[in-house]
Amino acid sequence: MTPIDAVYGDNLKSSSVAPIISRPKSKNVEISYFDVAKGKRVKVEAPTGIDDVDSALRTVITAADEDRARKRAEAHGKVSDREKGGGSVTILGSVYAEPEALCNLGGVARGSRAPTGSHPSSTP
Repeated sequence: MTPIDAVYGDNLKSSSVAPIISRPKSKNVEISYFDVAKGKRVKVEAPTGIDDVDSALRTVITAADEDRARKRAEAHGKVSDREKGGGSVTILGSVYAEPEALCNLGGVARGSRAPTGSHPSSTP
C-alpha cells in the first residue's frame, strides 16, 4: 500500500490521533525470576494485546518469585497495549489514499486535534 501525507493547511480536513512516537511494539512481555527449587532463572510471559508483530519485550527487571513476575509482566503488557497509539484522519480526496495504509500526519501538535473543516477550501 502506498503511504499518504496528510498535512494541516493542505489536505488534512480533520484528525483525532493519539500520539505514537517510534514506540516499539511487542507481542509478549518476558520477565524472569530465580527459581530456588530448580536452581535456575525462569522466564514468565504475558501477552500485550498487540498481535501484528512476533517480538517479545525482554526486561532487565527481575522479580522475587513467579507470582510477582507474572503480575509485573501483565502490567507491562497493558501499558504497551495502551501506548500503541491510534485515531482517525479525514483528508481531502486523493487517488493514492487506501484504507489501512500508512498515513504521515504533518502540521499538527502531538495530542491535539485538527479542527473539523480547518482546510481553507472547506470554509464558506
